[in-house]
Amino acid sequence: MILSGIGIRNAIESESWKCNKTAQELRFGPNSVDVTLSPYFLTTKNRSTTEPIDLENIDSRELFEEVYNEKFILYPNCLVLGSVNEKFDCAEPLLLNDKTKKFVQHYEGRSTLGRMGIQSHVTAGFGDYGFKGSFTLELINNSPWPIIMKKGMRIGQVYFESLVGETKLYEGYDQTDCKPQYPRLGKNRF
Repeated sequence: MILSGIGIRNAIESESWKCNKTAQELRFGPNSVDVTLSPYFLTTKNRSTTEPIDLENIDSRELFEEVYNEKFILYPNCLVLGSVNEKFDCAEPLLLNDKTKKFVQHYEGRSTLGRMGIQSHVTAGFGDYGFKGSFTLELINNSPWPIIMKKGMRIGQVYFESLVGETKLYEGYDQTDCKPQYPRLGKNRF
């Protein structure tokens, strides 16, 4: 079951779920809430494109550098890590139709940007139950044009899907500063 936009608004307005923005500052769709682009980016450092990378034996800080920019040009065939300004804490179950339900967050890109060749996530569109940070985005420009990405532009949407069965709270890291997270690399990751 996917929660409606009205249900998301009600959960935030009633403070059943925490959000770093008020319901009045958010834009709700029929079954999602829009999220906006943060001005923090991780851009790839200049490296030889022929030099292979061993993901088990490299620190991702050797591959990326942090950038703050309110307008950012995303060039064709480039990877940049970004993040969203909104963070939701939906660890508290909601009472719906006399039953309590737990929800997880999902991130999806906007179709308008997709039609312009902008991919805003490759695989990381899922927040485990209890995740309360902002999503890191994998921004890729598949178009032939450099495209300006602006702080605060609507980049995607988050929707909330109910869980079936027992679960435990997410115990990983939370992205509470609205900055993109470096990839976690090393032998224990693969």
